[in-house]
Amino acid sequence: MDEQKQNLDETTNEEENQVSNSELVENKDETEEEMKPNKKRKVIRIIKQVCLIAVTSILIFFTCIFGWLAIDKYALKSRAPSVFGYSSFVVATGSMTGTIDIGDMVIVKKTNNYKIGDIITFFLFGQTIPTTHRIVGISGDCYITKGDFNNAIDGDLVEKEMIVGEVVSTLKGMGVFVDWIKNGGGIFYIVSFVAILGLGIYVIKKE
Repeated sequence: MDEQKQNLDETTNEEENQVSNSELVENKDETEEEMKPNKKRKVIRIIKQVCLIAVTSILIFFTCIFGWLAIDKYALKSRAPSVFGYSSFVVATGSMTGTIDIGDMVIVKKTNNYKIGDIITFFLFGQTIPTTHRIVGISGDCYITKGDFNNAIDGDLVEKEMIVGEVVSTLKGMGVFVDWIKNGGGIFYIVSFVAILGLGIYVIKKE
């Protein structure tokens, strides 16, 4: 009798253990199922944040471009408009090819001292189109200049008053883009693009 009771107890314990194990497996499965949507939402949230940063950066870039062009074209009437001491020019000739190519944009900064080796942008007397060449010599208070791609030095000496500034940066190919906008050809497309980006930011934030 005692043996039968012991066997019955063992059978009952085994069944309880099986039930407990089954419940643990079910709970584990439920936990894993609950974690999957959370991981998915986290990935989606990260993607949205990356997209928002990218779109915002592009908007800031185009805002800066339009702001610079607006100041350049409308606010300043000099032939070498300057913002915080910096001016920009589009290179239209190949005299500096290899260093600065046609269609590049140069950023020029006004300084007080120029030395041999500096690339400067200047206006010769009577000229309305700037020249960007390298200083290769100094003659008294004037500078001797030469295009890197030219075989001979320039025929005219450059006085300090003629110099707009030293080239501190070259934006490859940017001049073509800027001229396209200045001539009105790209305004519609750029405004449309910026509007679409703005709508994208609104949608991303809303979601």
